[in-house]
Amino acid sequence: MTYKIKMLIVILISNYVVSCSEYSPKEQKLKNMENMVDIDNFRNPDLYDRYYSVENGVAIGVYIISDKKNGTLRIVKKNDLPVVMDGGCSVINVEFELKSERVLSAFCNGDG
Repeated sequence: MTYKIKMLIVILISNYVVSCSEYSPKEQKLKNMENMVDIDNFRNPDLYDRYYSVENGVAIGVYIISDKKNGTLRIVKKNDLPVVMDGGCSVINVEFELKSERVLSAFCNGDG
């Protein structure tokens, strides 16, 4: 095997290993910021399916209590964010400023 082919194999394997990490850098930043949400009934982000839309450095998130053991984190288009009109703290709305890593708002939905 030539040196160029060996290097190509190493690069391909490296790219595969990097792509197999659980979260992208943006997802990891969001996951870290989830721990800053300060709502009385919100203790464990992993119990929720978390949907985010990110535009102009601001992440808008909707968390919905998951029916699975561990919830998921998804980045979607703004129009694809779930819309829930009630649900109390089984549905949480958040807004993060990514650059400053600040929570701009966090609140439970109302009860219908």
